[in-house]
Amino acid sequence: MISTYLLITVMLYKVSVIIPSYNSSSTLKRAIESVLNQSHKNIEILLTDDNSSDDTGKIINDYERKYHNIKGYYLKENKGAGYSRNIATRHASGDFIAFLDSDDYWYPYKLEKQIEFMTYRKIHFTYSSYDVVDELGIMKNNVEARSVIDYRDILRNNYIGCLTVIYDVRHFGKLYMPQIRKRQDWCLWIDIIKREGPIYGIKDSLAAYSIQKQSLSSNKINLLKYNWLVYRKHLGLGYLRSYYLLSRYIMFYVYKKSKIYF
Repeated sequence: MISTYLLITVMLYKVSVIIPSYNSSSTLKRAIESVLNQSHKNIEILLTDDNSSDDTGKIINDYERKYHNIKGYYLKENKGAGYSRNIATRHASGDFIAFLDSDDYWYPYKLEKQIEFMTYRKIHFTYSSYDVVDELGIMKNNVEARSVIDYRDILRNNYIGCLTVIYDVRHFGKLYMPQIRKRQDWCLWIDIIKREGPIYGIKDSLAAYSIQKQSLSSNKINLLKYNWLVYRKHLGLGYLRSYYLLSRYIMFYVYKKSKIYF
């Protein structure tokens, strides 16, 4: 059980929340409000508008003017989520960095529970289970976090929901995602585990991942191309090893999507 001293220490930690946004005017306010409503109050919210064509930039600007702990950054051309996260990370001043996408949201005790878990266990990176909801907020599935993930696990599949991740800047320094359009978060988790060893997750569901209609018709072949790039380019694996891992990923992907959508 965590001591009173540790509880007070946890409350003093500052968390920088990184939110990339692109054409997310219909969901962005919900994401921001879920951070403002956290039980852990020592936060800053860093939002990057990835050259949106809707009202995303205006929403960020409105929050920026209203709250002293919200900062907006506005790109003049579309660069992707990884680049947008890196822009915000450069300006972060927190003891911890946490990620949230603009169409997802957190439950109120998300940050508090994770920082307590990390402080008590003396670990520097964690993630949690999360719920999958549709556009109406109706729960479709729950993705249960693995208690521990090692290097062999993370090579097979990205078991970590980016919306649940938090890491200790005092231990790692600021971590930046590689400049590929997709799977950049997975690359970062692989690098962390390769450097640090196994990482540990929380079974509690602390966030909600929102399925958008357009995500159902996404280009699956294009997605697999980025998986191939992770294995071949980012990790430098051989063809046979890459083919093997890609086949394992495809089997897991089909299983996971069948649970989410049906």
